[in-house]
Amino acid sequence: MKNPHRARNIFLILSSIILIAAVMTATLFSEAAPDSGDIPDQPIQETAAAYFNDDAPLTVIYLTVRRGNEKEHTDHAWKELNARGAEYAEGAGAEAIVQIGDEFGPLPGAAGYGLNIPNATVAVTGAKGADALQKSYKIKFKNASDNPSSQSAILLKKYENDGLRFRNKLCHDIGAALGLYASETSFAHLYVNDETEQETGGTFYDYGLFTKIEQQDKQFLLRRELDYYGQLYEAVNFDFKRNEYALMPENDPLFDPMAFDALLNRKNGNDHSKLLAMLDELNDENIPVTQVFERYFDAGNYFKWLAFQIISGNGKAAHGGYSLYAPRGDYPFYFILWNQNGAFMRYEKELTDRRYDLRGETLSYQYGVTPFLNVTLHRRVLSEAKYREALHVEMSEFLRQFEVGMFDNYIAECKRIAKPFVFNLPDVAFAPLNIKRYDSVCGSFAAEARVMYEYYMDSLRRPAPFSPKTPVRENDDIVFSWDKSFMLDGSGVTYTIELASDYTFERTLTVRENIQATSFNFNAPPPGQYFIRVTAMSDAGDIRRMNVYYKTLYNSLHAGVQCFYIFTDGSVAAAGNNTETGASDEYE
Repeated sequence: MKNPHRARNIFLILSSIILIAAVMTATLFSEAAPDSGDIPDQPIQETAAAYFNDDAPLTVIYLTVRRGNEKEHTDHAWKELNARGAEYAEGAGAEAIVQIGDEFGPLPGAAGYGLNIPNATVAVTGAKGADALQKSYKIKFKNASDNPSSQSAILLKKYENDGLRFRNKLCHDIGAALGLYASETSFAHLYVNDETEQETGGTFYDYGLFTKIEQQDKQFLLRRELDYYGQLYEAVNFDFKRNEYALMPENDPLFDPMAFDALLNRKNGNDHSKLLAMLDELNDENIPVTQVFERYFDAGNYFKWLAFQIISGNGKAAHGGYSLYAPRGDYPFYFILWNQNGAFMRYEKELTDRRYDLRGETLSYQYGVTPFLNVTLHRRVLSEAKYREALHVEMSEFLRQFEVGMFDNYIAECKRIAKPFVFNLPDVAFAPLNIKRYDSVCGSFAAEARVMYEYYMDSLRRPAPFSPKTPVRENDDIVFSWDKSFMLDGSGVTYTIELASDYTFERTLTVRENIQATSFNFNAPPPGQYFIRVTAMSDAGDIRRMNVYYKTLYNSLHAGVQCFYIFTDGSVAAAGNNTETGASDEYE
């Protein structure tokens, strides 16, 4: 085995090529199950003791990759896996030898030292898979004794959209300190020796910095002395609607595991009766939400989790990127942090996205309570004044904690480890921030929390988000309709609709104000391209435009504007909608 330092000169050349191209193109640790099936008396109670600190802040991992066998889907070349990504084939991977060491090589006495036969398998993971320039990996150990930690697998995440490269870890650290359930995390420096290709075999190449994050599964529950037999789901694209065509008992003849997992990925357990009962009651508007919420959810966990998502600006969590845990019996559901990669990103986007300052009102859909109001649970809960007050208490406390520097040490420690990697090869080839901006973003968390708090207050005053429907032709009229907006406090909402022949609405054809209905008929104009803008207004005069924007050829964005066409045969077609809400393709 060659010393990794010998590979660095070679890798500098290869990484330089990568950098030029980038510029040009812009464990399977198994413990015995509890002898008794008893439900824990205290099914969820977060304490620092739940985190076993198996790892140092930074672990150096040496990964030797070899072809395995076709039967186990491990007969793949490393280059092939990385080129095709996680979507290449279900379970596709390679065999691997995992060794722990330092920057000079595997260490005597450390896990995997001296091994010559594979002790694990490795695969590319992550929903973005083939599109990601830098991949994430999942390493599964063949035997429990080979795993250096007590986790069921090693997940090595490379968050390429995060210029700091530590946001997810930071959020899990802060979340655990706040009493939320979160994964144990650390940093990892990965070297890979690809023996699936003869020309590269025998040399370890530097793959840079990763976040090593604890997988959420049976072992996650067991390590925290939770109900080993409880239900654990990862929300992928979940809006708390009933969706009976996908969410059904597993013994139903029509059960489709892929359809179920596309909404809620089943991580543990196969008894979904509590989930389905909760969704039945939650989606029955005749049942008071207070009755449903107090039966099926823990108020302390829920409002703390929701406040943390809002104060960090992580509106993506409305539809996915978190886990739901439900112990057996009459215990409620609990929210668990998972993918927080979208948190605290506003300032970085301002620095790196030249269109960001042009989005105007579309930003109001990303922050505050707004993105959560498209989800049945959050909409119904926040329609109750006492629940809005409970959220406000948590929001105010989180803001205070950020502004007094309660989390500064967490940020400083993450920066201390991550920054040297970010600005050295190979990661510097993909860094969206320069050093000055990196330091500026690292110092922006308290200010970011303040801005998110202000967005939160603003979102409570505005009408709820609403989206347009496709225009239709009815005889000589065009009928344009939209979803109903509402005020959380139950006060009234009226609408203004504007029809124009240009997206700036300087050439307006029709304007109607104080509309109570959610549709409007107007005489069809001649064939051509047209634009509609609908604005909802509260009784107090606060407005919100519909959740759509028109994007010009010059990349300027115009909030609340729907483009549509009338053809010579009289037919009508709407242009594809650009919206600011929905599930993220980054969740995994």
